[in-house]
Amino acid sequence: MKKLLSVLLALALMLTSLSAFAFAADADKNEYPRIKVHGFMSREILADKDNEDSDVLWPPAADTILDAVKKALPSLAKFAVTRDWNKLGQDITPLAKEIFAPAFLDENGNAKGNSGVYFVYPEASTITKDSEVKFSYDWRLDPIYLAGQLNDFINYVLKCSGADKVDLQCHSFGGIVTSTYVRLYGSSKLHSVAFNSTAVFGETYTGELMTGKLKLDKDAVQNFMSYVFDHNDYEHILNGTIKLLSDAGLLGFVCDFGNEFIAQLGEMVLPEVIVPAFGGWLSVWAMVPNADIDESMKYVFNEIYKNSDIDRSGLIAKITNFNLTFRPFKEQVLNKINDTANLYVISRYGYCSIPITPSWRSMGDGVVDTKYTSFGATCAEFDSTLTDEYIAGKDAAMISPDKRVDASTCMFPNQTWFIRDANHNMDVDQLIDAFFAYDGQGTVDTVDGLQRFMVYDKASDSYVADNGAEKEETGFIAELKAILKELRTFFKMIFGLIFSKLNLAC
Repeated sequence: MKKLLSVLLALALMLTSLSAFAFAADADKNEYPRIKVHGFMSREILADKDNEDSDVLWPPAADTILDAVKKALPSLAKFAVTRDWNKLGQDITPLAKEIFAPAFLDENGNAKGNSGVYFVYPEASTITKDSEVKFSYDWRLDPIYLAGQLNDFINYVLKCSGADKVDLQCHSFGGIVTSTYVRLYGSSKLHSVAFNSTAVFGETYTGELMTGKLKLDKDAVQNFMSYVFDHNDYEHILNGTIKLLSDAGLLGFVCDFGNEFIAQLGEMVLPEVIVPAFGGWLSVWAMVPNADIDESMKYVFNEIYKNSDIDRSGLIAKITNFNLTFRPFKEQVLNKINDTANLYVISRYGYCSIPITPSWRSMGDGVVDTKYTSFGATCAEFDSTLTDEYIAGKDAAMISPDKRVDASTCMFPNQTWFIRDANHNMDVDQLIDAFFAYDGQGTVDTVDGLQRFMVYDKASDSYVADNGAEKEETGFIAELKAILKELRTFFKMIFGLIFSKLNLAC
């Protein structure tokens, strides 16, 4: 349940170049206000949602984390000698609670006090038919409640602008909020909807986390750090350093300790800290894939909380209501949008998943699986390709140039664009501008400059047609990688000896 790692996923690079596109988005064509619906953890949780200057409850402040670490050091030092897991758990659990507890919901899945996300409607006079506005919300809460808030905001925007419809641009968890809105309130007010790397069908790792399938793996950590550092100016140095530490045995040592920590202290830490946070957020439950929801509820409420005397019937009722109201109707809702509005899907790939569950090799954008963000693409694991036997007989136009994605199995294959080497949080507004400026329903064959398979090109800071070529380093970068390779060989022997001694000592 090491869901705290998901906070790291806020690392994003903003794209500004229009050089890759052959289209011209004419502002005069915008007849519908655009509403952006953000994703999970995209806004700060404040102690008082009506006061933007109030204390931040989430994400945890650096000082809060550092203070907890300092307090934990004596306990860790004692543990190194005594190997007393029970005492370590007793010491560590309250410190972990200091970090997580401020953002807990209550036992019924409601915000405590007046905590939440600060959001003030824009002035009515500022909203016109060509406005772009943001809908903000408390991402911890029940998607059914949030859908009601989105409905109110859409009505406000329509009234202020004089438009009869809006364009919706949703990202990540925002796709669940948007599709839940359509399930409850219909699609008559929507002109176009762009699903940008959304979790409508869930996330594999969320289902595994909520069923207790926890596992740290050094290869997973190494590959995930490549995602974290991707497109950073120093990515080659950072990745080289991570590989050096992995070759030397440090990552393996850390992962072994982490797995032992989970095994020894899971029964203490999970019900007191991790599950009350993430298992108490209705948004996390909404991102559990359908196939895992029953097992997840049994695991959390019948195993983790089996000895709890807290009445969580209110929380269970909300989860159950969402399961009955929305889960069985995901495809029906998407088809309804497609029948009554213009629908576009952006899916990214080329990265592994979060390195804390067995499914870390699932092809994705570093957060959500590509098979889910694309509404059904067939994908190889992130470090492999589709087999020749699978590809034989398939429409070549539906297979990505690198042979890792088959678009033919998507719900809307001709309205789905795949971007290689673009992580979950990278800005794709340029693509969405093209979608919303298009007259009618655009497809991979009709929206100029936007092919079905694209790739992020760092050199031009733009998205270009994917020809399947892997990025190659030359000049200084190539020399640097060669030096790092030599250093890894040298230090692998040195660090290997050190960590083998540490393993023996433990």
